[in-house]
Amino acid sequence: MPHILVVEGARKAMPLLLWAFGEEGIPVGTANLEDAPQGLPAEGADIIILNADLPEAEKRRHIAALRAARPDAAFVDLAPPVSGSPYDSGADDYLRAPYRMTELLAKIEGLSSDRG
Repeated sequence: MPHILVVEGARKAMPLLLWAFGEEGIPVGTANLEDAPQGLPAEGADIIILNADLPEAEKRRHIAALRAARPDAAFVDLAPPVSGSPYDSGADDYLRAPYRMTELLAKIEGLSSDRG
């Protein structure tokens, strides 16, 4: 089972995500974007979910810093840019709101199986 880390900016979906992952029995940690990557939990994460509405260049910088801190983790962007490719942020996958939790869980399952 993957270990999830939710990194959130100003958006406030964290309680819902924590509840949903808990219901599925998925271990989850949390971090605030302002504290990351220095403030990441000591244990590793298999998948990092970034939930922050940021300008594209700023988001790329954050994902690059998080990737340097957790090079083996996969990244899911829950607020990809509206224009251009959603992968421009550097994330491995993305979801645009509104999305269903089943869609996010399917992405997590897919990324977990991709990584062995």
